[in-house]
Order: sequence, then C-alpha cells, then structure tokens
Amino acid sequence: EEKRLSLLYPLFSVTRGEEEQSTTFFPFYSRTRAKESSNFYILWPLYRESERSAGEKRWIERRVLLVGSKYLEDDRGTFFNVWPFFEYRGNDGQASFFFPSILPFRDGNFDRIVRPLITLYRYQRKGDLKTTNLLYGLYTKEQRGDSWKRRLAFLFELKREHGRIGFEFLSGFLGLDSEHFRLFFIPIKRARPQTVQQGELKG
Repeated sequence: EEKRLSLLYPLFSVTRGEEEQSTTFFPFYSRTRAKESSNFYILWPLYRESERSAGEKRWIERRVLLVGSKYLEDDRGTFFNVWPFFEYRGNDGQASFFFPSILPFRDGNFDRIVRPLITLYRYQRKGDLKTTNLLYGLYTKEQRGDSWKRRLAFLFELKREHGRIGFEFLSGFLGLDSEHFRLFFIPIKRARPQTVQQGELKG
C-alpha cells in the first residue's frame, strides 16, 4: 500500500510505501528512497546526489551546481571533477589528476585524442610508478622507488639509476650515466675501476 500527499505539486509532496519513500519541498529539499536507488538534493541546483546498486555493484554521484562539480564512485573507480578546473580519477592503486578539465564526464575517445592537446598539467600513479607532465612535455618527471628522471623538453635530462646520478644534453647528444658515456648519441661503455687484491700488493 502506498500513501501520497501533494500540495501545489511539485512544490511539496510526500510518498510512503513499500517500494518508495520520498519527501519533496522544492527547491529546498528532496529525498527519495527505493530498494536499489536513492536521490537527494538540497537548495536545488546547488547540491544533488544519487545512488543506485545492482547486485554487488554500487554507483554514487554527487554534483554541485549541476555541472560545476561531480563526484562518482562506480565500477570504473572514483571520479571527481570540478569543471572546468581539474579532474581526479582513482582505481585499484592507480590515480590520475588533470588540469584543466574540459569535460565533466569520462570518455575514452576524448582521453586518447583530445585530452593530450588541452591538458596543461598531468599527474599519474600506476603502482610504484609516478609521472608528471607540465606544459605539453616541457617538463616531465618519473619516479619509481629510489630511481627518478627529470626532463626539460629535449634539452636536458637528469636521472638517478642504481644509486648513481646521470645526465643527458639534447636527448643524448652528450651524456653520462652509471654505465655509459654518450658522445654524438653513441653510448660508450665506461671502464670500471679494477680492485687490487691484497695478494697482488704483497707480491
């Protein structure tokens, strides 16, 4: 059995039943609950949230000013967007941050084709690998554990590998690392210093 009360609908309404329960006082407050979904807003369109589920899957969406801010939790992970300023995504040990954020939603084709052209700053984490890209690759940074790289376009690269510092000029035109010396892009194996045994010193 369902009971419904309406006054100047849709400005004010109340519904009570086994399938649905809702209270609406538009535009100040509204809350609706069903078996597998719920909706809530306060001072519409200032803040709105919705939740739905299907089996073990659960989707949550929160918005501020409709398209001004959006927060999602679904089978693709966490998505937080403050349009058009920035965007954060996270899922299973991976995270991404983009500035600016032109679209207030996720789209695979847009990410592959358009996003690299309009993103001024990008940070990504995949496992223990962290990467930063600023101004279309003018400055990039990679870090995995104690090893890291810092790159200024194709002009200069500074890196730390195997506990040693190395560098490159002009994408390897001249460089030095723990194993090679580069000249005119040609890697030349560095000679390792030979250790002198105590017996050789006595002999």
